[in-house]
Amino acid sequence: MNVIQNFKFFDEAVAAGESNVFTSHCYTDATIEIKGDATVFNVEVQACIDRETNPEWTTLCVVDESNFNTLTSLTAKGLYSFSVMGKSVRVKINSISGGSLTIVGKFLN
Repeated sequence: MNVIQNFKFFDEAVAAGESNVFTSHCYTDATIEIKGDATVFNVEVQACIDRETNPEWTTLCVVDESNFNTLTSLTAKGLYSFSVMGKSVRVKINSISGGSLTIVGKFLN
C-alpha cells in the first residue's frame, strides 16, 4: 500500500524565493505539479541530506512526466518526479513574471 502525503510548496507565488521544507522520513518517491498563470519562470527542486550538521542544498535532477527528459531547471508547467528517500526537500523559484505559480508535491512510499 502506498502512503501518500501532499505538501504545498507555493500557493500563488508572485516573487522569487524558497519554499517551506518537506522532510521525507519514510517516503521514497515524489511528484510535483507546477501550475498557474505565470508566463516566464525558473524553478529548481533542491534537497539536503542533513540540515542540522551540513545544511547544504543541492539541486535535484527531476524527470519531466510529459516526455521523460531529465532536468535541473524547470521552465514549464507540468508534472515532475524525483526520488526523496531520507532527504529534506524544498522548491526554489529563481525568477517569475507575468502571473503566479502554485507548486504542490505528492510524496509516497
